[in-house]
Amino acid sequence: MLLLVPAYVFARERVLFFTLISTGCFRNLMHSSGRIRLFLLLFLSLVGADSLAWSSRGHAQLTQLAFESLSEQQRAHFTSIVNVWIKRKPKGLKAMQQRYPHYDPVALLSIWPDRIRDMPINAVMRRYAVGRVPEPLSAFAKHKSSDWHYVNGHYWDKERRQLLPASEKPGGCPPERSGNLDRVWPLLIAAYQQERAASTRAVLLGFILHLAADAYQPLHVIAGLDLGCRSDLGGNKHCLLKNVRGKRCEDNLHRLWDSGFGEFNRPIDVVLTEIQLRLAQQKTKSRLKSLSHKIPSPADWRSDLLNVIPSVYPAKSDSTQSTEYVKKAKSISHQLTIRCVERMVELFEALYQADQVRK
Repeated sequence: MLLLVPAYVFARERVLFFTLISTGCFRNLMHSSGRIRLFLLLFLSLVGADSLAWSSRGHAQLTQLAFESLSEQQRAHFTSIVNVWIKRKPKGLKAMQQRYPHYDPVALLSIWPDRIRDMPINAVMRRYAVGRVPEPLSAFAKHKSSDWHYVNGHYWDKERRQLLPASEKPGGCPPERSGNLDRVWPLLIAAYQQERAASTRAVLLGFILHLAADAYQPLHVIAGLDLGCRSDLGGNKHCLLKNVRGKRCEDNLHRLWDSGFGEFNRPIDVVLTEIQLRLAQQKTKSRLKSLSHKIPSPADWRSDLLNVIPSVYPAKSDSTQSTEYVKKAKSISHQLTIRCVERMVELFEALYQADQVRK
């Protein structure tokens, strides 16, 4: 016999899908530890693959919120850049347009780097730009961009204590750092500001917007260590749900935080109103006026994440389904969403200002 279990809920389109599990699997799930598995299965199924905060919907919504907070002139400026990318008919564009018909093209551009993460940078530039790799990125010309999306440079133990930053050399403890998000960020900014070719600038802008959002998924910038000094790779090896035979991990801490704990199921107009109110309040403060044309840096990301990171790793391995943990995680996800959009508005404004000076 088969049971129908809700698999994906897309809040914006209000479409509900179902997945099938056997009653044998259901009985197994209901055994002692199986109840925890069932909770995680239902939670992760309800947030849905496409409503994940840092997958396509999340990137689109973060960028859209920031974009709608810009002036009309600023929006027109970036739209003209993105239209060059649209004309190139990039990979996945039609599917993105169908899935997100109410979003501006710049929001779709911010999704796109996940579609090309396995292409070498020189191949990306040949296919979608003028062919050459911008000089600041020349060292990455033959590399894929898959490791640009994260940097596991800091580690935490099971007691939620901060450990020393990752080493630059292999071997020893803590382990070698992984990921290049913080290293490639200033190079992308430099390349964008130096570049003249519109098609290349559009590709670079896509990477910049995408990585600016990735930096606010906590497990894109930290990782945990076990007692053997082994990294969990940003929560990817921190298993939360094993299959019914207990041999394979079905879900992990990284994916749980990718979900955003429902943050991106909130109506976009409600979030936009909150963000615009906060931005209006901040622009009256002299401290934030000084940041208005400053491009956010990895140091800014770390500063924004410092207070919330200790709560990302649960005190006990089985406590992620507790009411207390979920409540705290929802609050953190909301804080980071708002802060990420504020930083993206700063980023848009800084890039716009630099473009105006260059004209």
